[in-house]
Amino acid sequence: MEPVTVVTVCFEAELQMVELQARSLGLYLDPEHVTSVLLLDNSRSGLAPAFVDRLLPAYGALADRVEVVRAGDVAPLPSAAGWRTQQILKLEVARRITSSRYVALDAKNHLIAPARPDFFEAADGRALVTSYSYATHPLQPSLRHVLTYLGLDPEPHVSHFPATVTPYLLDTRVVLSLLDGLSTTRTFADEFARNDLTEFFLYAGWQLKDGTLEERYDLSGAASPVVWPGGATAERVARTIDAARTGRSPFFSVHRNALPRLDDDARAMLADLWADRGLVANRDDGQTVLAAMTEQQRAHSPRRTVGDVPRLARVAARRALRRVRRAAP
Repeated sequence: MEPVTVVTVCFEAELQMVELQARSLGLYLDPEHVTSVLLLDNSRSGLAPAFVDRLLPAYGALADRVEVVRAGDVAPLPSAAGWRTQQILKLEVARRITSSRYVALDAKNHLIAPARPDFFEAADGRALVTSYSYATHPLQPSLRHVLTYLGLDPEPHVSHFPATVTPYLLDTRVVLSLLDGLSTTRTFADEFARNDLTEFFLYAGWQLKDGTLEERYDLSGAASPVVWPGGATAERVARTIDAARTGRSPFFSVHRNALPRLDDDARAMLADLWADRGLVANRDDGQTVLAAMTEQQRAHSPRRTVGDVPRLARVAARRALRRVRRAAP
């Protein structure tokens, strides 16, 4: 596998998570496999220089390959919710990447074991990704919507399609083709936002226009355990950690909206996992990191949620209008 670029998009509520991720990349990512690390700053006012100065050493041997890039310098972004612009940035960043492939991460992702090339790429060179059925998945409407937008029949793909979770390995040339192909009448970012697209569904669907999923992907990739908001109980966290200890993925994730829901036992288990893998000094240190993460999440997420209300109304209106038009004789 050729060296890759690692890309993470972050904003104000995730800075403590980015620090943990940086420490994990420094510990468990071989510099020989990395050309550069791009941290895309999607915050409102820009990351404070003091934070960047503290962050860079956490990357260890990768520190001199890290570049912090303001979101607006990647592409002119439309007025949209933060999660929407983060999806756009994961694709638009391809214009700045010199490696043939790049790995997109979210701030919630961190390594707890060495990330070898065979986690990302199969022996025949195809990207290794997790896949599953969307027959009863909450994202099934989004999958159908994106494939229909691309002029594809979604029906054959609902039962088996790549997951939309990070880490996600992308082919730079494919992304550039996608960006150019969808920016004929307006910018790609505007096209993406206006049509309520989803980045990884769009990327995989674009490749279906001239081939099959199996030609581009090995769909047997290992799932990376995640503590989701709905799974933040001590029992569910224990199962997620057990899956991480026994599974094939070197990545582990804690969604920021799960943080306020964690009870004391769940926090202790996460702190112990991080201490065991060298990401924090001990349980107390891990508890301190979790408290700081939670404080940031509470301080910044409500503002984003309130700001999303007009967007959600516009999305609902556009989708309702499309349904009416499809039903019209």
